[in-house]
Amino acid sequence: METTIMLAKLSVVIFLVALGIYLYSRNKSTPSAQPTSDVETNSELDVEIKVAPSTEETAPPETETPPKIHIELDWANETLKSAVSEWQSAQDPEQQLLYLNQAITECYKQRKSRQYCIYGQSVHHSFLALIQSQVDSFSDKQAKHAGVSFMQLASLSQESGHYEQAISLCEQALTYKLTDGTITGFEGRITRIKRAQEKSNAE
Repeated sequence: METTIMLAKLSVVIFLVALGIYLYSRNKSTPSAQPTSDVETNSELDVEIKVAPSTEETAPPETETPPKIHIELDWANETLKSAVSEWQSAQDPEQQLLYLNQAITECYKQRKSRQYCIYGQSVHHSFLALIQSQVDSFSDKQAKHAGVSFMQLASLSQESGHYEQAISLCEQALTYKLTDGTITGFEGRITRIKRAQEKSNAE
């Protein structure tokens, strides 16, 4: 009888020990939910910290409208003042070119005055930009006017000592297949400008 009771107690102890080992092993092998959540949260924070500065760095800088440059023409006659005023206030590129041509022509007429030469040759960048945007749609009349303006600008550039600029203007006119209305054309004009340049350099 006593032997049976002892065996029963031993069986219970063995069962409890085995159950404890089983539960301990199970708890140890199962990862907790809280650390995983912490890892995921930290990863998201890291991404936000890295992305935010990158987004700010790649944002395009704000562009400012360049200020308008006013050139005093107190020395100019009313014809040039009016042409320049109309050119600068016109919104349509075709109208801008029309009035700029008038301004160049007036400077050419008054080219014996150095002020007109200097101002006339100084507008060649604006002239070239307008020509480039319209030359493909020029009528025969517009092409003729453009050729004359190229000739006048080249002469003004030469008169003010800008020989390379004068030659470049003639070469640009040739690429547009424009004529200056003379027998030798822009080719002959380039030759004459180069001779004048050589003479100036020799003096």
